[in-house]
Amino acid sequence: MWHVILSIFFLGATATLNAFGLYETAAILASGTIAILSCGVVKIERPPGYLQSNEMEKQSFMVMGLHQMTCTWYLFTGDRAIVDSLLNKAWWQSSGPP
Repeated sequence: MWHVILSIFFLGATATLNAFGLYETAAILASGTIAILSCGVVKIERPPGYLQSNEMEKQSFMVMGLHQMTCTWYLFTGDRAIVDSLLNKAWWQSSGPP
């Protein structure tokens, strides 16, 4: 519903911009309106079990490098929850405002 209201607003803004001769900006808003309406119409269905772990083993092995072109790689092994929490969190935390 919100995409219809937003599209009506954008179409009104497009008509106003055309009246003032700002054709390029009006064309950008018109294409944005088409994109908003098409995103509201398209439905994406995901299969059952999407984003659920299907691995039976609790043991985990992950290889990590500092960047894509690195020559040094690190192998992390152990319990899956521990390895995931080590590699998927920030290495530093802010204790408050600077």
